[in-house]
Amino acid sequence: MKETKILIIEDNKRLLDELRDMSIFEGMRVFTAESGQEGIDKAKENPPDLILCDIMMPGKDGFEVFDEIKNLNSLRDIPFIFLTALASEENRRKGMIRGADDYITKPFKIDLLIKSIKSRLYKEEKRKQSNDSVFHKFIETANAPIFGIDNKGLVNEWNQTSEKITGFKKEDVLGKDLVQTYITKDYQKQVKEVLDNALKGEETANYEFPLFTKDGQRVMVLLNSSTRRNAEGEIVGVLGVGQDISEMDKLRTQSESVAKELRQFIETANAPIFGIDNKGRVNEWNQTSENITGFRKEDVLGQNLVETYITEDYRGAVKKVLDNALKGQETANYEFPLFTKDGQRVMVLLNSSTRRNAEGEIVGVLGVGQDISEMDKLRTQSESVAKELRQFIETANAPIFGIDNKGRVNEWNQTSEKITGFKKEDVLGKDLVQTYITQDYQKQVKEVLDNALKGQET
Repeated sequence: MKETKILIIEDNKRLLDELRDMSIFEGMRVFTAESGQEGIDKAKENPPDLILCDIMMPGKDGFEVFDEIKNLNSLRDIPFIFLTALASEENRRKGMIRGADDYITKPFKIDLLIKSIKSRLYKEEKRKQSNDSVFHKFIETANAPIFGIDNKGLVNEWNQTSEKITGFKKEDVLGKDLVQTYITKDYQKQVKEVLDNALKGEETANYEFPLFTKDGQRVMVLLNSSTRRNAEGEIVGVLGVGQDISEMDKLRTQSESVAKELRQFIETANAPIFGIDNKGRVNEWNQTSENITGFRKEDVLGQNLVETYITEDYRGAVKKVLDNALKGQETANYEFPLFTKDGQRVMVLLNSSTRRNAEGEIVGVLGVGQDISEMDKLRTQSESVAKELRQFIETANAPIFGIDNKGRVNEWNQTSEKITGFKKEDVLGKDLVQTYITQDYQKQVKEVLDNALKGQET
């Protein structure tokens, strides 16, 4: 049974000794203080179950002691009885208004003191029992899983929600070692460390760990561990208040799996893929980017993409495309050149996508490209051939003309100008047959040209 502790604060040593030796205190632990400050210090060091305190004392008087005691969370509920020679109604009212449990004047009747002490201790015990009942009811009916262990790690609390999410009934769990019995093996060491720390007074917040269910499944719990103390302030166990985050854990696992697959796709894609942060520094550079440029990922990461790897004549334009993507304005099919390690130029067809974090904030750009260097060479060659052909047409010794599918002139070379006298700018867009062919030949020439427009050349 718990020992009752009484603190008597009294500067009159003779009265202090008499009070300490009273038969009412038999079986109780009585400790004394001869000044207000000494009484406060002893109450902090070893919280009593009841305080008897004189008012008129040197240094801090009884009212000051009362005020300081009641301002301390650990001591504020302790029953407090003033014991004093100040019998005036004003002083009595002053003590009771403050919230004292009783006010007994000297000289006092022993039976009155006994009655007051027993009454206050009884009321305090009932208050504690009521608080314990409310506390246990809260634990039992809480929507969160709540469990408790003693200082040996054995379960002594297991609420209804703990039963629901694990399938284990309270009667099956109480007295069992929590870590050894209900924690998955790969987490036993870490969970034991968290609980051992709480048993030393070092509490932990938001620690994730898995519990076994009765059917062998795993339930992920987000734990806050609180140290449990008895009335003497001694650590007697741990109370764990959790949150079932199994669904969130599944979503997170799926998200991590998708992220892993995406990273694998980026890394092994046949297309060059690169990424930059919101400062324009490279933070993605896949294998194909390495292959077509010759720059290894470790050499590129952290470098400014535009300043380091884009040809000077394209830097302004490429920077604008990337800056726009950092504002959420994405660009498709933009051609730009990258430098290779050996100084060559690789043409890339780029699609730029804005990258956002979980909060939707823009954090960078992902560029998915296509190496169009060969196509660019063919296009350059084609443009060169077309240029040569145009030059040939223009300078040929024979008259050369062209019409579109409506019969309007769209080619008229220098020799055509010479033999007809019509300048190109006068002829272009005119109907060839109606304007420049003699009337008796118009029908035949039109037929030849119409056949050519059908693919029947003459």
